[in-house]
Amino acid sequence: MANFISNLIKNHILKKIKFRITRIKNSFFKIKRKSKIIDYDFFLKRVYLLRKRILLFRFRIKYGKLYITHKKICWINTPNINYILKVNKDKYYYYLRILKGDWDKNISDFKSSLFHKAFNQRFNESKNWEDTIYYQTLLNMINNGIIIARAKNKEELDKTFRFYDLLYNNIKKNFYISFFDSKFSKKLIDFWEIVNNISVYIDRYGRFLIIDGRHRVSIAKILNIPKIPAIIIARHEAWINFRRNLLYFFKKYQRGKLYQPLMHPDLLDLPFNYSGLSFDTIMKNISSSQGKLLDIRANLGYFCHKFEDEGFDCYAVEPNPMHVYFMKKLKKAENKQFKIIPQSIFEYSKGKDLVFDVVLALNGFNEYLKNEQARINLINFLKSLRIKELFLGISKPRGIKRNYSIDQSLNLVIENSCLNEVKLIERLKDGRYIYIFTAN
Repeated sequence: MANFISNLIKNHILKKIKFRITRIKNSFFKIKRKSKIIDYDFFLKRVYLLRKRILLFRFRIKYGKLYITHKKICWINTPNINYILKVNKDKYYYYLRILKGDWDKNISDFKSSLFHKAFNQRFNESKNWEDTIYYQTLLNMINNGIIIARAKNKEELDKTFRFYDLLYNNIKKNFYISFFDSKFSKKLIDFWEIVNNISVYIDRYGRFLIIDGRHRVSIAKILNIPKIPAIIIARHEAWINFRRNLLYFFKKYQRGKLYQPLMHPDLLDLPFNYSGLSFDTIMKNISSSQGKLLDIRANLGYFCHKFEDEGFDCYAVEPNPMHVYFMKKLKKAENKQFKIIPQSIFEYSKGKDLVFDVVLALNGFNEYLKNEQARINLINFLKSLRIKELFLGISKPRGIKRNYSIDQSLNLVIENSCLNEVKLIERLKDGRYIYIFTAN
């Protein structure tokens, strides 16, 4: 009963606040129409800041701490923007909102859009704008009395397309200046940045749906620019619930923080406590520039995300079903193609040869020596390897029945695999020693 009354009071307070904000906002619109003396922009920004704080407070009450990225611009992998939201939603009103419903299903494919095909024909095939279906479609709409692309006639439409040529050349020369007019990397988002820059929504799967700036995104794709800056306007409630589940699981089972950093731009602010081998350290020591990579006990697939971006064909072995669940969700959100193998490495390697260029076994090697059966499984696994490089993490033995020293563990790998050279590359803060094994 007490909870019911408390929720009733909260809802009543929130409704009153929303009503008053609406009244203030409407009064400013009236002021703008009646007076040229008052600085309307000043009041509009104050309303924007107040509404933003109220929204964040309301969502904190309903969903708990979400670590929503709302103060800075996100850098999104250009290949991950593949859909356009067809619903016309006001960016100022919907900024920071969490939305229910099926609005995120009303989308169209970016690559098959008329404007992106026209941009490809113009800048990759050197066609004239007039020869593209996109231009002809807009011209027909203008001839039928419809104002489109801010053009009322053919002359104004040609001016718009000349601007696209200038925009392409400007982005090609210096895309940073083309997207923003200031040092945006250190600047908080203000009102006019929301109105004027590339904007996206996040759907229920964590995918980005573009609502503004599509022509700049198209140019970025044509120029193969890897990342572009954008502002996240709103999120689907299902995506927010996924974030909550992710936080809850790792707070309960992973000492309060994620074990690995996440790659999705909307998850970068989630706390993590990764003390493992860095991706940069691996890249400094790896000899393969592409090929097949196997990550054993992949957790959430951090290394598969990173190495796929480098052109590797990645396989993630992870026996923990909860890790697999979140890994699949994150893989879909990031539009990745790596394979997920939901079983132990011993089950996966049983009766087959593992042919890979690179294998990562950074966690849990000591567990494979805890008893005789585990040691036999490890030896069989090592004999099944047909690889060029192995990155292996070993800790000093603690309470293991077969008290293997680090040197004995290294010899065990060399004696039972196709690898014959080993080198220490790093000692981690958690006590693990990282070695690289190679076959020469």
